[in-house]
Amino acid sequence: MSQFVHIPQVGSLKPQTVYLSPGVWMVGACFVCYRLFTSINPLEELYAYLTGMVIIRLLWRQGYPSIFLFIALIHWLQVFMFIVWNNFYGWTVNTYYDTGGEAYWWSMTGVLCMAVVFHRVLQKTPQANLMQALREAPYFSSARIFWTYILLTLINGTLFRWAVTLPTVGQVLFWIIDLREMVLLLYAWLVVVRREPKWGLIILCTLHFILSLFSYFGGYKSIFIVIGLLALMLIRYMHLSRLLLVLIGSAMVLFLSIVWISVRGTYREFLSKGTQQQVVKVSRQEAMQQLYELVGHLTPHQLYKGFENFIYRVQYLQFFSMAMQQVPEKIPYQQGRLTLSNLEFVLVPRILDPDKPMLDPSKKTNAYTGAQVATMQQGTSISMGYFVDFYIDFGPVGMLIALIILWTLIGWAYRYFVMHLSPSLAVDIMVMVIFLKRFYLFETDAIGVLGSLYTMTVTLFLLKWLMMPPVLRFWTRHAWHSGMQMAIG
Repeated sequence: MSQFVHIPQVGSLKPQTVYLSPGVWMVGACFVCYRLFTSINPLEELYAYLTGMVIIRLLWRQGYPSIFLFIALIHWLQVFMFIVWNNFYGWTVNTYYDTGGEAYWWSMTGVLCMAVVFHRVLQKTPQANLMQALREAPYFSSARIFWTYILLTLINGTLFRWAVTLPTVGQVLFWIIDLREMVLLLYAWLVVVRREPKWGLIILCTLHFILSLFSYFGGYKSIFIVIGLLALMLIRYMHLSRLLLVLIGSAMVLFLSIVWISVRGTYREFLSKGTQQQVVKVSRQEAMQQLYELVGHLTPHQLYKGFENFIYRVQYLQFFSMAMQQVPEKIPYQQGRLTLSNLEFVLVPRILDPDKPMLDPSKKTNAYTGAQVATMQQGTSISMGYFVDFYIDFGPVGMLIALIILWTLIGWAYRYFVMHLSPSLAVDIMVMVIFLKRFYLFETDAIGVLGSLYTMTVTLFLLKWLMMPPVLRFWTRHAWHSGMQMAIG
């Protein structure tokens, strides 16, 4: 593998808006017009498409960290799929849940506010872009980064067991485990910008995908997310052929998701040996054989039911709709008490509160929505989504204000660490892209979001003080202090 390749000159180091060709605009306009005439919920769909367009125009810039675009788009997707789910069964948004329309409009407005906040965050850090980081590329050893990924793959199982059995440092260890994806992202970027042979990247991507199949939660999507995040940062021009590739890739991920949903119940039961615990108690060979058999025996009817389950699973407004039926008509707004309870759970360590309960979002879901979902005692936990936590506390308008404050805090953490985590801008961007991936789901419980922000900040300071200097010395050539410092100075 060639380690040091000349980087092509770039005309401008400033990130630029991704250009959409007239053909892409025409295809999009035709699709929207078609949907407006055929949809059962045309106004709701129109609002979704307009919001999606705003997200793309505000957050998709060549060189900018693509994680903010990704977070906003996944939130948008989970809200929009509520419309798809209703359309699939021929319902209006208020047919199944009489508050479904209200939950939809407030949620989509929240996603729009998210895009605006994230846009401001990116505007405040224009120098944090991969066009600037191109100057650093010649100083990295891609071979050493390749073997770093292999090492992290070998020790990740041990780190995971420690994280589960050592609650005091467990959350920090989970962040360290995520560094494997950061290393893969950095390696992929180097291979692309230095135009190195792709065989090493193919090996790592294949290894990442295969190992993800043994996960209890089905982490097969992670490799597609990592490669997609990199592509979004490098693309300058979107034309019809690239749009076709995006649609083909999306269709492939959709099919894999439907297959996974069709078999995951039986597969998870096999992995846990019927213990109803979220653990893997079989060998990788046994898991692979079982997965192969389950997928090989899928019928068209099972795939169709899997598609139905996929639509319902991706959309996540059912609990918001149910909470609106309960709050404030039957349960008054909590006036911040729920948020304070969430913060107390996050900030007070178990060593100071030995009676601190285990996290079980299902109890909160059952209490405020009227649903009766499975709890940790049944081997799972189901959250309402952090939008709902803030709605229960402050009402719809107060929810938007609380969400804006939360996303601003996430933006502050990003702005500091993307410029101060290490001497390497490229490494800082890759770390923040992977770490902020924890915030991409609309369905995440408020304790999960607040806890992730807190433990991420702690972990990043530990990385800054303890790990980054020796790691960068290992990854870079001997000319680190002169060449690299001049490149980023």
